[in-house]
Amino acid sequence: MYILIVSSLQLLNSHSPWLLLAASVPLALNVASVVLIGITIWHLVLVKQNCHKISQSSYWLARTAIRVGLGPTTRKLLVDFAANKPEYVKLVQGTK
Repeated sequence: MYILIVSSLQLLNSHSPWLLLAASVPLALNVASVVLIGITIWHLVLVKQNCHKISQSSYWLARTAIRVGLGPTTRKLLVDFAANKPEYVKLVQGTK
């Protein structure tokens, strides 16, 4: 019985570096995956907030132009101004 325990301990000690490596590599990959998923979700939330800000800005710009009752020339100037801003270029492409 004693010989069996000693031989099993020797076997465990001889394989312990491989066991540590076999357990730590998948663990490290899983942690890295969770971190990347977390960063991706955080960036998606930021993009959603920025899209909402841009749509609200264009909504209030159009609402102000309608309320004030701007003429066609002033509306054209307003659209030209928005077309020169990089954040509004895609929003005003269909209004010209």
